[in-house]
Amino acid sequence: MESQLNSKERRLFLKRRQQEIVKELLRRWPELCKICNSSNTSPLYSAAVQGHLDVVNAILDTDVNSIRIVRKNGKTALHTTARYGLLHIVKALIERDRGIISIKDKKGQTALHMAVKGQDTSVVEELLESDHSILNKRDKKGNSAAHIATRKSRPQSRGQLTNVYKGRINHMTVAIKMYNSANAPSHEAFTAKVLLE
Repeated sequence: MESQLNSKERRLFLKRRQQEIVKELLRRWPELCKICNSSNTSPLYSAAVQGHLDVVNAILDTDVNSIRIVRKNGKTALHTTARYGLLHIVKALIERDRGIISIKDKKGQTALHMAVKGQDTSVVEELLESDHSILNKRDKKGNSAAHIATRKSRPQSRGQLTNVYKGRINHMTVAIKMYNSANAPSHEAFTAKVLLE
């Protein structure tokens, strides 16, 4: 049968077969979901950053708690997939556990901080739609995602972040205070100026 398949059909056949093998392995040994390497990289993290949605779903179907495994640097699979712009994986992870959106890595950064460093604004939008409260989260250096977007010259991300700010009085008050502060670093002053326009 396999010799009669063209190359596209062969790839699909092999992919389906690999999915079946992964599911069977996880069915027999669910503890595989929690086995990590020396940097505490889990199978979920590896599958997620490689964009293998089928494997991500198989792992989460077996053990949804594996979503909260963090690497030694504190990053979850959501942090890295947000940075890489893997929207389909980001959506799958958030669908399983919205709480992971606010997890901070060892630098104090959320997945939103990572997303604005990347190039895919749809990930920024997805994170903000899922939990707009992460907009105010600051890392250990005091930077919000808006600060990072400004410094990284990401006008699209900065625009999305600005739109979330508009209409939120408490956010605008903070922005005005930052803008008027003589001690505000230039990126904060610029961010506040952008927000006020």
